Amino acid sequence: MPKANHSLIFKILVILNILIPITIFTSSSQPNYKGIWQGYITAPGSYNSGYTLHVEEQTYDRISGTAYIYRNEDPFIFDGVLDFIGTVNQFAKLTELVIIREKVNDPTHRLCIKFMGLDYSNKDSIEFLTGNWDGSLIDNTPCLAGKVYLRRYNPKNPAGIERIPDEILKAISFDKSSKMNFLKTELAKPVVINVRNNVIRLEIRDYLREDFDTVSIYLNRRLLVKKIGIFRKPYKQTVRLIRNSELNEIILFAENLGQVPPNTSDLLIIDGDRKHRVVIRSTKETSAVVYLRYKPDDT
Repeated sequence: MPKANHSLIFKILVILNILIPITIFTSSSQPNYKGIWQGYITAPGSYNSGYTLHVEEQTYDRISGTAYIYRNEDPFIFDGVLDFIGTVNQFAKLTELVIIREKVNDPTHRLCIKFMGLDYSNKDSIEFLTGNWDGSLIDNTPCLAGKVYLRRYNPKNPAGIERIPDEILKAISFDKSSKMNFLKTELAKPVVINVRNNVIRLEIRDYLREDFDTVSIYLNRRLLVKKIGIFRKPYKQTVRLIRNSELNEIILFAENLGQVPPNTSDLLIIDGDRKHRVVIRSTKETSAVVYLRYKPDDT
């Protein structure tokens, strides 16, 4: 997957009417998840699917990377590549965001976009991630939930739980950048904001002065609003977050750069009686990202 070499310059101002405690996890309080995890997932009444997680980035208690799913045996042959994000400690909550590539030999079948809850364990110096998954098709049709069995990849014992196909190992070795791409742009380092409500309101307006900026907004890689003009009067949008995904991703994609580049906008996130403001500058090469971290018990 090609990676852009451009960077996004952005400035963030978060305004809160109360203080939010921040917990930074150290290496002693949680495992290092970076690297390759190999194994398989199950589903009732279906074939097991090979599954590989490439955790490319771990920042405190957040991870991101690429997931590979595959089956190379008749009668059902397929493979797919997906971006994912997640939160981790001794328990990992992963959210697949978008199917980057999908090849299925049966046109009546499609890949699921999955949510995973995985327990970390270390037995005889072998690390495992095991748990459950559920999810849906791209049209929100529910998939039959199943189990996940992964172990950390060991090149000295490549068979592991389920052997990783050579073409996937090759793709991982060629993927030198930890940054994700979206619509031919590189995704910037995310701004992370804790929210207590799963229904929030977004208000977006131009920053400093109107210069005919236009943006599209995506929630978890799905189009929320397309090509809206950014003016002093805010555009308002109610958003329902996915409850079983601790991180919900918002991307602001610059459709143009206005009269005075770069594209600038002021995003206000209204979370009950809390307000969070994020001021973003973006380019045609890089899209700004906000992670809304759903924490209903946050005080």
